[in-house]
Amino acid sequence: MSFCYTFIMKTTKALAKKLLPKRKKDGNKGDFGKVLIIGGSKNMGGACVLAGLSAYKSGAGYICMGMPKSAHIKAVPKLLEATSLILADTSGTINAKATTQIKKHIKNIGFDVMLIGVGLGLTSAVESIIKNTNLPLVIDADAINYLAKHKKFNIIKNKISILTPHPKEAGRILNISATQVQKNRLKYAKQIANKTNSIVILKGHETIITDGKKHIINTTGNDALAKAGSGDVLAGLITGLWAQIGKQKQFTKKSAFESAVLATYLHGLSADIASKKLTNYSVLATDIINHLPDSIRKVSK
Repeated sequence: MSFCYTFIMKTTKALAKKLLPKRKKDGNKGDFGKVLIIGGSKNMGGACVLAGLSAYKSGAGYICMGMPKSAHIKAVPKLLEATSLILADTSGTINAKATTQIKKHIKNIGFDVMLIGVGLGLTSAVESIIKNTNLPLVIDADAINYLAKHKKFNIIKNKISILTPHPKEAGRILNISATQVQKNRLKYAKQIANKTNSIVILKGHETIITDGKKHIINTTGNDALAKAGSGDVLAGLITGLWAQIGKQKQFTKKSAFESAVLATYLHGLSADIASKKLTNYSVLATDIINHLPDSIRKVSK
């Protein structure tokens, strides 16, 4: 099914319903996508759990969390359904030696898509891992920060990728302030997409999804999302949906764009539903995950 996007569109329930991946009655976990999450560090083991839970709740079939041992110990008991890979680390942050482990595991399992950056910490392993994988990529948080700090976005220009910056991270990519980004969010989201040859999700009020040419503004979500962990949930949701949509339509920039649009809409809708029950003050990242089934059900009707 193809979709025609005008210059700037806004997300709607009808569009989200069209993008929602279909479920095969006789499908197995491989049919619904295999996701590899690379993240976590000594003090941020929960990020992988939030991303993994979100990816699973989206319908993905298989999740593996690649983490340093210090994060692994904390994360594994909280997400029993996921497999895990303990990665080489230095003082609780993965190092470049992890690249060999990841390459071997990708070959053994046959992953469809990789999320890198959630809770990761700044590490040169980001560059090594990205250079040595051909998987479609969702690049989040400290993976963005590393690429921005060291001006390494050239390494993803020939890859199919989704970037998920908030305004401060967007400013780091473009070497401007977050305040300047906020003054013309569409302009700078487009600049990042063109600079990196990626799909960009510029988070914030009325999140923007763009490939540099097509632009969609999200209509769901509220200030309850302005809380630690909600970005990890979004990153996992994007990856889990892309794992499914990519399996059905191939892993292309088009399927990346559609996955980004759908994930952003469902993420915001889950927050809207949770807020009605809990108030905008009291919604946690886990509440967004817990209300994903409600948002999927609402969209699919």
